[in-house]
Amino acid sequence: MLLLHGLLLFLLLGLLRLRIGLLLLLLLLLLSRRGLLLLLILLLLHRLLLLLLLLLDLRDGGVIIVVVATSDQRKSGGAHPRPSRRAQERSPAHPRSAHSLPVVLLGH
Repeated sequence: MLLLHGLLLFLLLGLLRLRIGLLLLLLLLLLSRRGLLLLLILLLLHRLLLLLLLLLDLRDGGVIIVVVATSDQRKSGGAHPRPSRRAQERSPAHPRSAHSLPVVLLGH
């Protein structure tokens, strides 16, 4: 059962950017797996935050709340000042990653 929850979370993280994929996953979960019932998916889009709230009802009557928050990688409009050549030559202490790491909170 724990492996199934890990796989579900992995699939959700991969499908966050595809709304149709999220809808297909919702349909798949509602039609399959007798023990899992998807109660609510709340997708809140904000400028810098994508919040996915997922409630899963388990066989034993417990409820697991999974909150996945990742930063939005879309570029905002507007002019951005270009860094000087000197700033480009220096390497930053902590290089920026192209992909942000998700923050996952589990509660039972």
